[in-house]
Amino acid sequence: MTSIWAVARETFAQCLRMKVAGLFVIALVATLVALPFLVRDEATLAGRTQTFLSYSTSSAAALLSVVTIFMAVSLISGDIREKYIFTLATKPLGRWQYILGRWLGVVLLDALLLAGAGVGIYAAVMALRQGRALNPTDRRVVETEIFTARRSIAPDRVDDVLDKAVAQRVERLRQQGRYEDTLDSFAARMDGNREEGYIAMLSQLRTEELSRLESAAPGGSLSWRFSGIDVAAQAARAEGTLSGIDRASGLLRIEVDPALAGKLVHGGPVRVNEIDGRAIAVRQDRFDVQFSQEAISRGAVADLAVGDTVAVGVDPTVQVTYKATAAEAPPDELLYSMWIVPTPPFYQEMRSDPPKIPATLTLSARLVGDDGRIGIRYFNLPGPSGYRTTVTIRHQDIAMLYRTASFGGNFVRAMLIIQAQLMFLAALGTLAGSFLSFSVGSLVCFVVLPFSLARGFLSQAVALPRGGEGVDPFTFAGHYVFKLMAVLLPDFTSVSPADALVGGMNIAWDVLTSQVGINVVVRCGLALALACVIFHKRELARVQVQ
Repeated sequence: MTSIWAVARETFAQCLRMKVAGLFVIALVATLVALPFLVRDEATLAGRTQTFLSYSTSSAAALLSVVTIFMAVSLISGDIREKYIFTLATKPLGRWQYILGRWLGVVLLDALLLAGAGVGIYAAVMALRQGRALNPTDRRVVETEIFTARRSIAPDRVDDVLDKAVAQRVERLRQQGRYEDTLDSFAARMDGNREEGYIAMLSQLRTEELSRLESAAPGGSLSWRFSGIDVAAQAARAEGTLSGIDRASGLLRIEVDPALAGKLVHGGPVRVNEIDGRAIAVRQDRFDVQFSQEAISRGAVADLAVGDTVAVGVDPTVQVTYKATAAEAPPDELLYSMWIVPTPPFYQEMRSDPPKIPATLTLSARLVGDDGRIGIRYFNLPGPSGYRTTVTIRHQDIAMLYRTASFGGNFVRAMLIIQAQLMFLAALGTLAGSFLSFSVGSLVCFVVLPFSLARGFLSQAVALPRGGEGVDPFTFAGHYVFKLMAVLLPDFTSVSPADALVGGMNIAWDVLTSQVGINVVVRCGLALALACVIFHKRELARVQVQ
């Protein structure tokens, strides 16, 4: 171990002296300086922040990948080309120790460069966070959909309801005497195979019933249930001072400690003297809260006067993201709805959202039951002009998101995933350098890198059709070559750190552990073991006798 560490230290120092490391630092600094100017044309603060996060994180990962490959390949191939390897051969150093030391040195430099890049990106994005938002909705998106770490949960499956509905449809076909004719028509599409025709008929009926369950006629409703919600955040409590009242519009302005104001969400729920309201404007040391006319008339709020002390409660929130589509385009480009959480404490909210554009409904986590479940109902309402249309929200277009961790912790996990990817590239470069020249080894690594970055596309491109009939030999061979490469090489797109940070989605520790386990322990171990075997068998010089 001492020998490996000695080689790693020498490798680390040697890499620091290489021009490629300096070029990375220059390129990264230039990127971080230029990006704020490139994203300033974005209309919203959320858009600028997301664009900066995406480009800066992706650029740092891409630049480091190139640097890692160049350094890892050049170290061993350079030692052989420059005959430095003969000096090492005279020392009590095993070839496998030399290989592992070289790899570890590159990994240590990667960690240093990535840490510097991470600190720079984090500092820049936190400075960007303090920028001026376009409106309260823009600020809410920044705080609740970017600078957070959320988990997404799909609504509970409706298989039982669908199975029952399909069975009822089949029974109606039998009662109407249409069952055999319908089955025969589907069997005809399957070359007369009645068994396959029956399966196709059930699939068609299931699709029709699912479409019916996902659509709300004018005045109709949709409902969903979500399970397994475990909100990590705790409610915050503090006292504030009432500094303004507008009873006609149901508005109160309350001065609070900045620490509490920092927990408020624009458009999010807040309680004043245990009366539920919604924060519509948040400043560093105060906020405005909107109450319904029924709530503002309650004694706990109705009797307040300017200067009174009030109890303020800020609950953690959950969010419902959804995308609604209309059978006919509404004249004012808005769909009007009412959302209800029917279980105590009862909650309802009126909404107007554009069709085909994702929208977010922010709810208090108090609405989630002790069992981690919540039921939500949607009512399709007519527009102000009386316009009515059928609205569809597909099962895959609605999800529940809740905060599970902080942005800072999520950012660290994103950097660790990038580091795991770089460790594999360092091992791959070390393997290539153990038996190839610098130019050929670099070319091999740069051929492999796009494969890891495009696994999803390639898997579809070389997929065999159902049954495998009529496949040309090249597609057939490509399919199985891809399968072999998929086992040996990682998929860098399965967990995208940049996409997770941009969407405020949590990178779970089990995901990070699996990435480290598969990419570092298994794939790195395999590449390094192969490099040690090849380098051990390699003839570095020939003895000539004259």
